[in-house]
Amino acid sequence: NHGDVTVVGGSAAYGALALSSDGDAIFTNDGTVFVETGPRGGVAFGALVQSKTGTSLVDNNNSIVALGDTAYAAYAFGQFTDATVDNAGRLVAVGYYGNAFGALSVSYVADAHVINSGDVRAYAAGGALGLESLSYFGDADVTNDGFVEVGGGTRARGMVARSLYGDADTVNNDVVLAYSNGAAIGQWSRADLGG
Repeated sequence: NHGDVTVVGGSAAYGALALSSDGDAIFTNDGTVFVETGPRGGVAFGALVQSKTGTSLVDNNNSIVALGDTAYAAYAFGQFTDATVDNAGRLVAVGYYGNAFGALSVSYVADAHVINSGDVRAYAAGGALGLESLSYFGDADVTNDGFVEVGGGTRARGMVARSLYGDADTVNNDVVLAYSNGAAIGQWSRADLGG
């Protein structure tokens, strides 16, 4: 995307959606994306990519904004391969009644990566998560060289890396701010059964 994308939906809205079974699912944004859902219960996805056997990548160099009951600014899912969100621009997620995710990568078998050198903000009535990577059987890692701010009514997590059987690692080289009326954590790594 090199232009301007605006999407307003009811129960769900997608600024960019890339789905693949055997190929790559990649979204590169050099423009602006604005997504909003209307009624309570609506889920807003700024960019969602998902692949079964290919590369899953959200590469943002400009602006993605997602507003909804629950909101995901950038979400990459890979079933058997790596999932990556690489942000050098601006990601904003606002969950009016639910949760908000700035950058989220999830892989079932392979590795999950989140790389930020830009600006990520997540605000929610429920949980707000800035940078998060999750993997079941692979490694999960988050690297921040930019600015992250999260504010959640029930919980706030600036950076999260979690793996069930692999390694989990978070590296922060710049600014992470987390605020909550409940539990707030700036940086959190957890490997349940891995290293």
